[in-house]
Amino acid sequence: MVSGLAPLGLNEKRLVIIGGTAGIGLSAARAFIAAGARVVVVGRNDEHLDPARATLGDSARVLSGDATDPETAPRAIAEALAVLRRL
Repeated sequence: MVSGLAPLGLNEKRLVIIGGTAGIGLSAARAFIAAGARVVVVGRNDEHLDPARATLGDSARVLSGDATDPETAPRAIAEALAVLRRL
């Protein structure tokens, strides 16, 4: 799976994944990082935050937030821009 993303030219690309601290979102974040991308992931389950940080390492910023909360997306984008400098 991971090697399939390498040809996409994701080296130094930056993205935000809402729901990225577990399941498919976490797997996607891992694949994007393995292909060279830097990511900000947002998850609503606080129990998944620290394990996601440990799994994703320095190529990701992990934030707590609920996609149904209207303040989550603007905060995640602001954090991503502060950390990654561009999206």
